[in-house]
Amino acid sequence: MKQCEKWESKPLHGQYIRQINKADVDKQRTHSWLKGTGLKSETEGLIIAAQDQTLPTRYYENKIMGKDVNTKCRICGDYDDTVDHIISGCPVLVHWKLCKQYGFTVCIKWYEHEPEKVMDNDTATILCDMQVHTDRTITANRPDIIVKNKVE
Repeated sequence: MKQCEKWESKPLHGQYIRQINKADVDKQRTHSWLKGTGLKSETEGLIIAAQDQTLPTRYYENKIMGKDVNTKCRICGDYDDTVDHIISGCPVLVHWKLCKQYGFTVCIKWYEHEPEKVMDNDTATILCDMQVHTDRTITANRPDIIVKNKVE
């Protein structure tokens, strides 16, 4: 038990253990992919490195390696360049994926995609980085992306 606590207390390597200890995580299923996947050991190691946030992102280079580099995402420039941000939080990447999913014309190369504020077609409307006006005051009223699915 002491070893797990020591691991969890580490700022970088403890991130993964802190994530899986959250109430909404099924610990049994979290690790089930490691059993009999047929993955090469290099691939398995890369996935575990991503889970541990040890891939060489700008944030990692600055905070862990001590290099004098800008920690902001090289794609959107707004948030820290972490594995979690790149995989699920970068508004530019999410916008490109959603536009593709709903049939909007997008660049073949995701890194050439420049999000428009409003995109509209027969299947969906996508609003990017726009303030939402409500009848009550809401401090966080500017979501990265709003998708209105017209089909469902």
